[in-house]
Amino acid sequence: MSAANISTAEGLTPKLREILNENLTIDVKTTAAILGIGSNQAYQAIQRKEIDAIRLGGRWLVLTTPLKKLLGADH
Repeated sequence: MSAANISTAEGLTPKLREILNENLTIDVKTTAAILGIGSNQAYQAIQRKEIDAIRLGGRWLVLTTPLKKLLGADH
């Protein structure tokens, strides 16, 4: 995933910013919305280990702390 495809924290809607700040993990669909990419691209980035995620059963959960760092919203 290139840096050009990644949204910045400043571009997040208030609702997405709230979700990112209030949860330790989020689903892939929400992650894709935050990054401004499609769900398939988000799953591919997880497989390439560009997005930190854990798998519980058959479900991927994205860790919000590393995602905030990726977006520059970790301050």
